Amino acid sequence: DGQRFQQLEIMQKAGRNCGHVELCEDHSTGRLVAVKAMPISWTGSSSKAFDEACPGETERPWQDAFVTQYLDKVANLDCVCEFVGFFWRRNDQTGVELCVVLSYCAGGDLFSWLERSVSLHGNERE
Repeated sequence: DGQRFQQLEIMQKAGRNCGHVELCEDHSTGRLVAVKAMPISWTGSSSKAFDEACPGETERPWQDAFVTQYLDKVANLDCVCEFVGFFWRRNDQTGVELCVVLSYCAGGDLFSWLERSVSLHGNERE
């Protein structure tokens, strides 16, 4: 239920897919969470729809979310952000968005850390 998350700020914009990452408060727990909002026009309505529409894409939003969910809930790894859930919502600018909710980790995401730490860029870094 997306109603339980109150946006505090937009932490990062994703120009490539018109999405963004929000810092939100989870009203059910009082904790800070990161909400990655991606337009359904980019993600598609399923992993299969995304793969068919974007076969050469290096980012895989559905697989990323499912792998994170698996590593957190099934493998129970402490080094992975807690997977909180998914929800859909309507955005006046981008239409329907898929929102992936993870525990908030101060300091940014893995890609930001890599950009600060590693000199390789683009496909070389992948």
